[in-house]
Amino acid sequence: HQLVSAAEDKPTLKLICNSYDPAWMNVELNTHAVARARLQARLLTDTLTLQYHNGKFYKENPICKLCQSEEETRLHMLVRCQALSEIRLKMLQPVFERMQEAGWWPPSDDEDLLRLILGVHHSSDDRRIYILATNACFAITHQLYNILHKLP
Repeated sequence: HQLVSAAEDKPTLKLICNSYDPAWMNVELNTHAVARARLQARLLTDTLTLQYHNGKFYKENPICKLCQSEEETRLHMLVRCQALSEIRLKMLQPVFERMQEAGWWPPSDDEDLLRLILGVHHSSDDRRIYILATNACFAITHQLYNILHKLP
């Protein structure tokens, strides 16, 4: 709420905070929190540049560089990419455990799992699930970029 409060006298920041709720509603005023919220907002709006976007706009190969199995979209990166399955399972395990404790059903399909990871799933009303899920989102994306930086 600190960022939203600070945005009151800054029209552009106010617009961003109001546009990307819930990504910006829970941001503290520190560099790490703002970077995470920025990433989440870019994922929510599908504006994070992935291979799919490079293929669409720059005629590059849209296939995921990590697993080579399908176009690298946000659904592929966060839910389907086999190269990221280990970090995904590790980070989502506490989410599923908390969902079970709270009486929520696990995601029903890939799109439902994507909504959970992005923090817009109906169970995200539970603050702990929201935090765990968005932590998973950040960790998966961070792992993707770490691996990509090591590729030739």
